[in-house]
Amino acid sequence: MDLSNSSSKLEPFLLIAKSAKGAAAARLVEDATAAPGVFVFSELLELPNIQEVTILTTDIHRRQLTIRDSWGRMSNTRSTLRC
Repeated sequence: MDLSNSSSKLEPFLLIAKSAKGAAAARLVEDATAAPGVFVFSELLELPNIQEVTILTTDIHRRQLTIRDSWGRMSNTRSTLRC
């Protein structure tokens, strides 16, 4: 695997990522990780605005899991009380 070639294929994503924010930055990470021939992502993931999206996304997923877990418990409690 030629890492220098992979790095050069990442370069356009790095240039766009410097100004991308929010959903655009998240989409950029998806596009970069799906791009053929791009195998090294550390430079992209080290950019401050990309790290910000990663933190926000992780927090959102954590909240969604908590809500789903709570909803599941509430549904189970309702089912038990009806018996």
